[in-house]
Amino acid sequence: MVVLAAAILASAHGGQRQNAKVLLSRQYVQMSRIRIEGLLAAFPKLMPSGKQHTFIETENVRYVYQPFESMTLVLVTNRSSNIVDDLETLRLLGRLLPEIVEPGPDKGQGVQRTDVEVTASTYDIMFAFDECITGGYRNNVAVDYVISCLEMESYEEEVHRMVQQNKVKDAKRVAKEECVRLYLEEHRNRCKRQAVKKRKLRELEQLREEHIEQKLQARLQRQKHEKWQEELRPKRAYGDTLLRLKKGELQQEQDQSEDALKFKHAEKRDGRMELREQQLQEKEKKIDQQLRACQKFRDMDEVDKLRDWKEKEHQRKAHIEDMRLAREEQMEQQREQKSKGALAFAEKFERLEQVRNEKLVHRDESRLARCLEKVQECPQGMAVPMCV
Repeated sequence: MVVLAAAILASAHGGQRQNAKVLLSRQYVQMSRIRIEGLLAAFPKLMPSGKQHTFIETENVRYVYQPFESMTLVLVTNRSSNIVDDLETLRLLGRLLPEIVEPGPDKGQGVQRTDVEVTASTYDIMFAFDECITGGYRNNVAVDYVISCLEMESYEEEVHRMVQQNKVKDAKRVAKEECVRLYLEEHRNRCKRQAVKKRKLRELEQLREEHIEQKLQARLQRQKHEKWQEELRPKRAYGDTLLRLKKGELQQEQDQSEDALKFKHAEKRDGRMELREQQLQEKEKKIDQQLRACQKFRDMDEVDKLRDWKEKEHQRKAHIEDMRLAREEQMEQQREQKSKGALAFAEKFERLEQVRNEKLVHRDESRLARCLEKVQECPQGMAVPMCV
């Protein structure tokens, strides 16, 4: 047997067979497009009405057909072919079509397959026909084998897909760990900055308290001095009076008032106090000379020197600690800048990789489009190579 072509025709609308539409046609021998179009156009006119025949013979070809939903599956063979083999081939293709063509949506009339679903599955149907027929002769294949060939399952592809999924999972895990590390580092730096800020605030608070204490001491001293001046004001008034009496500006009068008596008593007391202070100063000088000559004074001097040295050492250590803190803050800033630079580089690298992947996908899509154009440009009847 020689199968010239296999085709699927849509049923005529309104019972007009002349308007039958060719949905799909696959040629297996060399013939012109005009001839196959003429053969398929003549088939609806030759179909008998009200009869159960599944083949039609003409002078040159034989039509073997089978209804499929609202369409017709047709095999065009030569008259010398075996009709039994033709019917077997037709049944094989008829069993394949329901497996390949997906049913359309249910519109209240049950699940049906129309010309829209057949047109959508054109390439799958052509590949299935090629698996069943080669060079016009039927291959001894089963439906399951053809379906497995169309699915084109590959163990290597599955392994590659699993490897890619593992890579994506590892990348997400690494990114998550990096985010956690950056968050912890940022939290640590923030805690350090807060500690430094609190320390500076405590120092400022201490300085403010010391300044307030000094102000209060100065205020107390000023109030004490004002009180002392207020107590000495009567003495000044009587002292000016005595000076004016000495100069002859005023006549000396014996003032027997209580304030005058208090003033005279105060002058005598001031004279005694001045004499006592002079005696105490002379005594302190003698004692100071004696102390300087003894070992105890020298020990006290050494103690003072040691105290001064400790104070300077404390200041030096405080300065070193401040320098260390400043250096740590500078290093933390440098590390933060470095981490920001690394993050920016990672984002830039990820963007470049995304652009590269988009270019690869675009290249594959354009290559597939070119292949489909080549397949469509092939003349009718020429077998499509499976490696395109």
